[in-house]
Amino acid sequence: MMTDGETTKVATCLLLESGQEEIDRQMSPSKWSHRYDATKVIEEHCRILKEETTKSKEMYTCVREQYGTEKEVMDSYALNKDALRNNKALHFVYIHGGMWQALGIDDSGFMVGPLVEHNVVVHSLEYSIAPEGSMSVIVDQCARAIAYVLNNFEGKVVVCGHSAGGHLAVQMQFVDWTKYKVNDIRDVEQRIVGILSVSGLFDLSPVKASYANEGLKLTEEEVTKYSPLLLVQQVHSHPLLHCKLVLAIAEHDPDEFRRHTIDYKSILTQEDVDVIDLNGEDHFSAIEHLRNADYVLTELIVKTWC
Repeated sequence: MMTDGETTKVATCLLLESGQEEIDRQMSPSKWSHRYDATKVIEEHCRILKEETTKSKEMYTCVREQYGTEKEVMDSYALNKDALRNNKALHFVYIHGGMWQALGIDDSGFMVGPLVEHNVVVHSLEYSIAPEGSMSVIVDQCARAIAYVLNNFEGKVVVCGHSAGGHLAVQMQFVDWTKYKVNDIRDVEQRIVGILSVSGLFDLSPVKASYANEGLKLTEEEVTKYSPLLLVQQVHSHPLLHCKLVLAIAEHDPDEFRRHTIDYKSILTQEDVDVIDLNGEDHFSAIEHLRNADYVLTELIVKTWC
């Protein structure tokens, strides 16, 4: 992160110089899968997430909690009721993907099994997907949900997100946490010990230029305010969140997604950041396999933070 007086080269999005067809292709991970065509890979992804989440609810304790309004909820999963309030447990906050305009809480408990078996408490968030929710609303909801976890549970916290959720997870580094009702502001720095972004987008300018913005309706102000690749190069008036950062990217992710991860890592000045190249995976399998105990990211979570 930058401090006063520091400057760094701004990463430019060369994709914006391409035609509309190429911009849309780069913002369409389904077209890059090596396993299925674009339609089938999305159908399979949705099926796996939904089925595995249903299994998690049947097999483990699942409590729906309200972090704000009636629609602002999270599902908290644990091995059993006692484990839910274990003050030594790791709390794994998951933010789903879907280009900020698809999927939801009932698709976000697919990874519960192998984590709760290690006494992790999993919190899957519901946020107001576009067009109902703007980017400003969505970022605010994620921050308030994390503040709720800090206030109502003890123990360390790791924030994880996939795709759009990967962006939102990293965006939490730049939140002014003094504006949120955290009981002890020191908990933000002391208890949020990690961020895991899987196939995240860190520059919203190509999103704004693509088909995705028909529903999302990003403004130039929002692109500037919520693009980690831009924010990391600015001086901020409030303290930023410093914790271990893991950026995972799939071999068969779009080139533009891979650029974001590479560029973000190259600009960061903090030492505690790792990039994991998920060989043989596409955008969707990269997160689907988190339901498997022997998957590289599952093992990383357990070994690094549990």
